[in-house]
Amino acid sequence: MHGIAAYVLRYRLGQYGYRHPSMLADAQRAIRKVRSLGYANVGIMGSSAGGHLAGTASVHSGVEAYAPGDETDNLSRRPDFGILCYPVTSFDKPFGHDFSGKQLLGEKPDPKLVEMMNLPKQVTKDTPPCFLWHTQEDDGVPPQNSELFAAAMRKVGVECEYHVFAKGKHGIGLTDKAPYKNAHPWASNLIFWLQQHGWAPK
Repeated sequence: MHGIAAYVLRYRLGQYGYRHPSMLADAQRAIRKVRSLGYANVGIMGSSAGGHLAGTASVHSGVEAYAPGDETDNLSRRPDFGILCYPVTSFDKPFGHDFSGKQLLGEKPDPKLVEMMNLPKQVTKDTPPCFLWHTQEDDGVPPQNSELFAAAMRKVGVECEYHVFAKGKHGIGLTDKAPYKNAHPWASNLIFWLQQHGWAPK
């Protein structure tokens, strides 16, 4: 749809005992695998805790999360863009998401690792452009998670488009069913953003 090919990543989860960097390793391998299929631009998209993974892959592309195993691993692990939907980005009080932090890092993680996974603090000029959206009513993951990330990107001069909508609880997705004729406005905003950059055909 819209001239965009999409692939779903089934990555390792904390609820099954996996911890960082397993999730990042899965994301980096997926980016490389999709890139090996010949696509000129490869982005990464995630929602909620998956948004944290998309953000981690974006800010920590300089980190090699697993040992290379074949020619595909010679390709770039850096996404060309990130799409973060009502994402967890912080584990700091008062807006951080404590449960996600425990799922990712365990019960008593090294403070340095916690700092590394607080994504707004890790944004650099090497972070790719990102599109974020959140709702003001979200009490599952406070919208400040997106706001802090967007502010960090502005601070270092990396393009970031951020939309906050007044209504909608956590996890609203497209608020529609197939064939998605009445999808939430964030979807059309995203398509417009992708088209502006040549990542989707007009």
